[in-house]
Amino acid sequence: MPVNSAAGTTDEVLGSVHDRNEYVESFAKGLDVLSAMSGMSGPATISEIAAKSGQGRASARRYVLTLVRLGHAEQKDHGYRLLP
Repeated sequence: MPVNSAAGTTDEVLGSVHDRNEYVESFAKGLDVLSAMSGMSGPATISEIAAKSGQGRASARRYVLTLVRLGHAEQKDHGYRLLP
C-alpha cells in the first residue's frame, strides 16, 4: 500500500494528474520508500521497507541502495536507516 502524504497516497495523486506530463511516477515511488523509512524507529530490512512503502522487494532494494550510495541512508544492524 502506498504511503500517505500531505497530498494523499501516491495512487490518489497519480489519479488526479494522470493526464499531465508533470508527474514522474518513479520519483513518487522513491519518495514512498523515503517516507516509509522515515516512519521507522530503527534500522529496517528491505522486506519491511517494501511492505510499508507498497513497493515490491526488488524495487524497494534499488531505491534504498540508491539512498545509501548518495549518502542519505546507511546499512546498520542487518537493516537500513536514514541519515540525519
